[in-house]
Amino acid sequence: MAKVKLVPAPRYDKVYEEGLRNMNEGEVEANKDIPMGTCYPDSWSYLMRQDEGFLIHGSVQLLGQEGRRIDHAWVELPTGWIWEPKTASYFTIEDFSRMFSPIEDHKYSVEQAAIMLARVGHHGPWTEEEEAQWL
Repeated sequence: MAKVKLVPAPRYDKVYEEGLRNMNEGEVEANKDIPMGTCYPDSWSYLMRQDEGFLIHGSVQLLGQEGRRIDHAWVELPTGWIWEPKTASYFTIEDFSRMFSPIEDHKYSVEQAAIMLARVGHHGPWTEEEEAQWL
């Protein structure tokens, strides 16, 4: 399989600037074309296409709902950007942290994420027992 080369962060500037402007205007919301509950398979698939970076399993605070957290998955790219599956947007790590207050529970390399799906049979989240058995 050919390795997919990541585009440098400046290519994301337009998407990032638009998202940041919307965030500052209170207009950031989930992409309605992306079904709820698909962040784990969406993040896993994105990581496999990129072939580098890390799959993160954790939780985030819901926008505009302080104190309400949900389990979530996202991808941390080696360029210092985050790909967030529900908004299908790129964020700097700093802005992602500011917007979603993420708590990282587990971080998987491309190889680890591929092994976990193959052995466990689902995209996550994976238990500590499953990790201990297969990683």
